[in-house]
Amino acid sequence: MTHLISHLQEVAPGALVEAMTDRIRTLRTRAGRTPADHSRPVTYRLTLATESMSPLTWLAGQSVGRRIYWGDRNGSWQMAGVGAAETITMHAPINVAPLFKRLDYVLSEAPEGLRYYGGMRFDYRARPSESRSPWRCLPDCLFVLPRFELLRYGEDALFSCNLLDTDLDDSRINRILADLNRLLFTVTDKVRLSGDVGNRVDSPDRYGWGTLLSSAHRHLQDGSIEKIVLARESVMTTAKPVPAWSVLRDLHDKGDCYTFAFEFDPGTVFFGATPERLYSRKGVLIETEAQAGTRPRGSTSAEDSRLAEELMGSEKDRREHQYVIQGISAAMDRAGISHRIAGDVTVRTTPQVQHLYARIMGRLAETDDGGVPCDATILSALHPTPAVAGLPVNEAMDLIAELEPFDRGWYAGPVGWIAADRSEFAVAIRSALARPGDIRLYAGAGIVDGSRSDDEWEELENKIAALIRPLIES
Repeated sequence: MTHLISHLQEVAPGALVEAMTDRIRTLRTRAGRTPADHSRPVTYRLTLATESMSPLTWLAGQSVGRRIYWGDRNGSWQMAGVGAAETITMHAPINVAPLFKRLDYVLSEAPEGLRYYGGMRFDYRARPSESRSPWRCLPDCLFVLPRFELLRYGEDALFSCNLLDTDLDDSRINRILADLNRLLFTVTDKVRLSGDVGNRVDSPDRYGWGTLLSSAHRHLQDGSIEKIVLARESVMTTAKPVPAWSVLRDLHDKGDCYTFAFEFDPGTVFFGATPERLYSRKGVLIETEAQAGTRPRGSTSAEDSRLAEELMGSEKDRREHQYVIQGISAAMDRAGISHRIAGDVTVRTTPQVQHLYARIMGRLAETDDGGVPCDATILSALHPTPAVAGLPVNEAMDLIAELEPFDRGWYAGPVGWIAADRSEFAVAIRSALARPGDIRLYAGAGIVDGSRSDDEWEELENKIAALIRPLIES
C-alpha cells in the first residue's frame, strides 16, 4: 500500500468530491467503449491520496447509507466505510462455503486494496427463537464492499470509491455521484453522548450468575464438558443514541486491540475493541492464537508484574489456556492444516486486562485437485474456539444455548475482512450493540473446575470497563 500511496498525487480534502467525480465519469466513459464480459463480475477501485484525518471523526459526520469501520490491532491502518457497492447477507443456519466461494471468485481479479468486510453471529446454527431478542431482525451474516472508504496508514490517507460493472449505467452512476456529493470532509469535534446514561441491568444478575456457574459445575464434574465460556449481557438505557464512533475512537486510541463497527440500521451499531485474533492468512500461511486466563492490569508496574506472575503460576488458568490450545490444534488437524506452536506461552496485556497467550502458525495444504482450501475451510475449523465456547466445542455451544438467559447475537462471532490473497478475522468479544434507547454490553469468562463465582464476576467487570468508561465520561 505504501507503494500505491507514493505514486498518487495528494488532493486536499475540500477537493476530493470534485476529483473523485471526474474519476468516476472518466471510468464510465472508458467502460462504455469496452465490450462487457459477463463471465465474471468486474470490480473497479478509484483511489486518491489526501491529507491525514481521523477516519472515525469523518465517519461520525456522514449520513449516506450504512457505515462500517475496521482498525488493525497493531495500529497500522484504519478503514472507515460509507455506503455499499455490494451487500451480502445470510440467515442462520449459515453455510460459509458458498459465501466464500463467491468472494474468492470476485476477488481473484480485484484491484489492489479491495476488501469485503463482515461478520456473523456466534451461534451460526439457528435463528434466535426469542421474539424479544435485540438481534432478531438483524442479519445473521453480513459482508459489505464499501462504496466509499477513507483509509489511514500512519500519517498517509486514501479516499477510495469501489464500483461493480453493474454500476456503470447512467441511472446508477447518477445515484453514486449524488451520494458522493453528500459526503462531508470537514473535521468536527469529538461527538459526546447527549443525555444521561440510565441504570445498568445485568443478565444474569449477580445472584443469577452464581446459579449459572453452579449448573456449569455440575456438567464439569460429570465429565460431559471440560470447559465452558459463559457470558453476561449488561443493558444501559440512554436518552439519546449512543455515539458509537466517538466511543470507538476512545477505544482505538488506547491501542492493542482490533476495533470494529457495523451499522445495521441508523442508530443500530455493533462495535467493540477485541484483543483476540481468530486467524490471519497470507496466501497459504495462517496465524492464529490461543488466549485465555485473565488478570486485571495493575495500578503500578510492580503490581502489573505481580499479577502477570500470578497468572503464569495459576494452575487453573494454565489448564484453561491449555484447553484452548488443544481445541485449536484438534480443529486444525481435522481441517488438514499443518501447524505448530510458535514460542512459549506468555502474558499478553491490553489496556484493561492481561491474558495467557500462545501463537499458532499453520499452512494450508493443496487439495486432491491441486487447489488450496479457501477461508471457508479455516473459518469453519476455528470458529468458535474453546476461548469463547468451551471444550468439547459442540457440547459447550449446546449448553450455552440452554443456560444463558439472552441471545449472544454477533457477540463472540467472527468479524473481519477478506481480500484477494489475504484475510484477517478477529473474535468479537469486549463488544456492544447500540440501539436507539439502549446499549447492550457483552463479556464472558471461561469456566473450568475450580472457577469461583465471585472471581469470574469480577473478571466480567474488568472486561467491560473499557466500554463503560467512555459512556459515563461523555
